[in-house]
Amino acid sequence: MKNRTPILPFFGSYLVVLGCSAHAIDIVKDNNTNALNLGTAWVGGTAPTSADVAVWNNTVTAANATLLGANASWQGIKIVNPTGLVTINNGNTLTLGSSGVDIASTNAGLTIRTAATLGS
Repeated sequence: MKNRTPILPFFGSYLVVLGCSAHAIDIVKDNNTNALNLGTAWVGGTAPTSADVAVWNNTVTAANATLLGANASWQGIKIVNPTGLVTINNGNTLTLGSSGVDIASTNAGLTIRTAATLGS
């Protein structure tokens, strides 16, 4: 009987590449009150996705109240020393993933006045 060796090295390598997990990317809020679904609301012109953490930092120089503008799914929210309170007002649903809400590095507060779903 002839010994048959499966040819899988390329396939196995391909699986390893697919198995790599992506790390959340911080998307920083720009200093405006544009709806959060718009790229113009964010530094760099791209709104966060379910793979990203929405970050309010010292780029925001006053209290910041805005609307989601559409249902949104983000990996999480991080508030890091904006000048004032961050408020996300009514109108749509915000879904947050495993990064949750991080306000540990701020004296400013966060108010979410819209429907919200928290992941793990």
